[in-house]
Amino acid sequence: MAEVLITLTIIGVVAALTIPNLVQSYRKKVVEAKLVRFYSTIQQAIRLSQAENGHYSTWDDIGTECEFKDEDAEVKECIEGTETSLIWYNKYLAQYIKTQKIETTLSSSNAVGIFVYFLDGSAVGISGDGWNFYVDAADIGKIDNSKDSKYGTKVFPFYFYSHTEEGFQPFDSKSQNPIYSCDSTGNGANCTKVIADNNWKIPDDYPFKF
Repeated sequence: MAEVLITLTIIGVVAALTIPNLVQSYRKKVVEAKLVRFYSTIQQAIRLSQAENGHYSTWDDIGTECEFKDEDAEVKECIEGTETSLIWYNKYLAQYIKTQKIETTLSSSNAVGIFVYFLDGSAVGISGDGWNFYVDAADIGKIDNSKDSKYGTKVFPFYFYSHTEEGFQPFDSKSQNPIYSCDSTGNGANCTKVIADNNWKIPDDYPFKF
């Protein structure tokens, strides 16, 4: 009996040491797979759309506006179908991407955007040129105003430089402003580019856990 207890204790200790690492490794693989799938999907859609609509640098601006039902209302509502981000997406990308659904959203500052839900359970929020990719669409609305709102674990920012040669790319602050840094001192916005620059693999010295 004593030997059995010792064996079970050893198994428990080994499990306690290895399971967290296995969970972390699995979560990282999921993030990597969804990130590269999302990036590839959008890039492919842009290439296909260019055959019909010309180079993306000539496309309409995405915009963050709509026509309101009542301009004087304290809580404004868009007239359905007038959201510029939705019009843009439907015109240029919708037919090239398989999705679950698309929802419109209106921020507290009356900026209009859309959420595009993908078949793998992820989603992207599009509001103007700024795009936020959610690894799990279930996190939409749950983390934006919480202590977990940092980028780099559940949400990854991208940018569509529509009138330049850069096009659709991981967000890059292009500055040394520490607020965007991919570490505990910043908001993690530059983490998307850190992963992209590492061939879409999360580096071993990545500052955040999953």
